[in-house]
Amino acid sequence: MSIKIEDYAMIGDCHTAALVGKNGSIDWLCWPDFASSACFASILGDESNGYWSIRPQGRRPKTSRRYIPHTLILETTFETAKGAVRLIDFMPTRDENCDVIRIVEGIRGEMDMRMEMAIRCDYGHTVPWVVATEEGVRAIAGPNLTFLRTSEETHGEDMKTVSNFTVCEGQRAWFTLTHGESHLGDPPAPEAMKALKETTKFQNLRKDLLESVKLVQAYGIEVMAGFIVGFDNDPPDVFERQIQFIRDAAIPISMVGLLSALPNTQLWRRLKAEGRLLKESLGSNTLVDMNFIPRMETQELIDGYRRILETIYYPREYFNRVQAFLSQLGPPTRTPIVFSDILAVARSLWKQGLRSDYRKEYWKFLAQTLRRHRQHFDKALTLAIMGHHFFELTGSVESESHV
Repeated sequence: MSIKIEDYAMIGDCHTAALVGKNGSIDWLCWPDFASSACFASILGDESNGYWSIRPQGRRPKTSRRYIPHTLILETTFETAKGAVRLIDFMPTRDENCDVIRIVEGIRGEMDMRMEMAIRCDYGHTVPWVVATEEGVRAIAGPNLTFLRTSEETHGEDMKTVSNFTVCEGQRAWFTLTHGESHLGDPPAPEAMKALKETTKFQNLRKDLLESVKLVQAYGIEVMAGFIVGFDNDPPDVFERQIQFIRDAAIPISMVGLLSALPNTQLWRRLKAEGRLLKESLGSNTLVDMNFIPRMETQELIDGYRRILETIYYPREYFNRVQAFLSQLGPPTRTPIVFSDILAVARSLWKQGLRSDYRKEYWKFLAQTLRRHRQHFDKALTLAIMGHHFFELTGSVESESHV
């Protein structure tokens, strides 16, 4: 890996995700889903682990990037004295097959570009059988098939597929990579520009978020969530809706806070212009402390915030939510037990099982876990210990009286 981890951005389709570096290289992609091995994994090692780069040739360009608002469509802009181009990376919501689509748009002048693709399945252990066809480039490794289609000419070079091309202002070059199953033949071709238009229609916001959370949990991945109340457009029932969503999604660790306007943010500047700022933010949205005048009545907002915490971190409610989470959690991952783990369990049994005022619910939770979800007992203990922290946090919020 040649760049810092913070220089990567993520694109995804709710079934898998890719990491795209500021240099235009996709250095991680597990296909076709999160549980699959990676065909691009140079983030773990070097180029021999697989990558897919599209970048300007020659001197290092000035680089900036952003997501198109409310989407996971990533735009990376490369600028030099000679010209500027925009690299658009995204994964459209899938039907039967999943795609990665990359579009290069000319913004100013012209720029010589180079595309390099080295597909290495199983995290770099397997070099696929690659064949050029009239339609594109097919790569097969066991049951997995990937098919590259592009508007540009490609050729093989040093066990890679490469393309050298020039993009002028107003021109576009596109590349699509589609996953399929080798015994089913070549997957259908996506239309790059049509897919971009459809993906920009915010279907990620319209997608069933509850279904997506449960899908991730089914692969054995714990979902943590953060919720903020106090926005100008929050309806009166926002508190009940958040409680119900957290309960239905079975998200054990759900952080909830009051909106706070941090200095020099867009929110801070707008509230200041509207004369609604009261004081500087204390930097914590878990305190019952508003630093601006909300649209909702202040006391109504604070009461609703407290009601969320009192509900989701009431011990019985919390332990029931953890049980629901364990029931839909995928196969467990085993990690070695160390002395600190044993010490943490002993402290939990003493502090929560013997001294807490919710000890009856605690022992009931452990007994149910042993009976129903024995394979996840270590995860249950961890969540029980984390729950104690949130029980105490809720108690401190309840005792606060300042606004």
